[in-house]
Amino acid sequence: MRFNLINPKTNNCIRMKTVDAGTGKELSRSDLVKGFAIAKDEYVLLDKEDFESVKLDSTRIIDIEKFVARETIDRLYWDTPYHLVPSGKDGIEAFAVIREATKRKGMVAIGRLVMSTRERACAIEIEPTSPNATKTRYAS
Repeated sequence: MRFNLINPKTNNCIRMKTVDAGTGKELSRSDLVKGFAIAKDEYVLLDKEDFESVKLDSTRIIDIEKFVARETIDRLYWDTPYHLVPSGKDGIEAFAVIREATKRKGMVAIGRLVMSTRERACAIEIEPTSPNATKTRYAS
C-alpha cells in the first residue's frame, strides 16, 4: 500500500517539503498523519496507534503451504537468502523430515513467516552444493 502524508486539520495532502497543498503553509512532520486515498482529495487518516494495532509479532513458525519442483521457480523473483536453523527437539525433527523429503524429490517448500513485523512469502530449499545446508529465501 502507498500512503500520503495528510494534515489532519485541513485533510489536505502534504508535499515533500511538508507544505500543506491547499494552504501553502509549511508544517512540522510531527504534526502529520498518514492517509490512504479513497477518492480525489479524500483520505482515510491513520495514526501511529492504527499501525501498532495491526503490527505482526514474530512467531518463530514457518507455515508451509505446498511443495513445488525446484525448476518451476523463476529465480528472477527471489530475494535475499538466509540460512535456516531449527530450534528445540520438535523443530529439529520436523526440519529433518522436510529437509530429507525436499532433497530426495528435488522439491522446494513454499510458505509464509513473520520477519521484522512483516509477513513474508518464503521458499525453503536444500543447497545443492552442500547436502546439509538449507537456505530460506524471501519474496519481496
